[in-house]
Amino acid sequence: MGKTTKNREWFKALPFWRRAERTVAQQLRLKGVPCKLVARENRGWDIETSAGLRIEVKAGRLMRQKKKGHLIRSSFWAVSIARPHGREHRLREDGVSFYVIRLLGNSDLRKVYLVLPAPVKKKQLQVTVRQLLTKYRDNVNTWGLIVEADKARGK
Repeated sequence: MGKTTKNREWFKALPFWRRAERTVAQQLRLKGVPCKLVARENRGWDIETSAGLRIEVKAGRLMRQKKKGHLIRSSFWAVSIARPHGREHRLREDGVSFYVIRLLGNSDLRKVYLVLPAPVKKKQLQVTVRQLLTKYRDNVNTWGLIVEADKARGK
């Protein structure tokens, strides 16, 4: 078993939200934004760019609500923006520049990232497919927002 096979198995063993942090950092590096993964340092954000942008990465799974065997509403992604603090969740958006939300679905769904500038001012986001096509259409896979903000801050 080669080194890449071991790395691939190790990566697949990570929780889906930890994988999202790593893939977002990789995407940013591919777009030319030098960044560092600081999720384990408990700073309140997951990725920090060299220009000082702070990016919080979230991941949400596609959910279907059922009532007695039939669907009562369309599928949606639920993502918690608030962070746990004791028994409750508090909305603390200070210091965060962007939220990147990885929307996970079926295996046939291509990688969808929702790039939102902070503050969002909501504890939880519920995004339907319809909202993805209408309300958030300008924020789907828009890595350019982060690239431009990083260049502007780096000057």
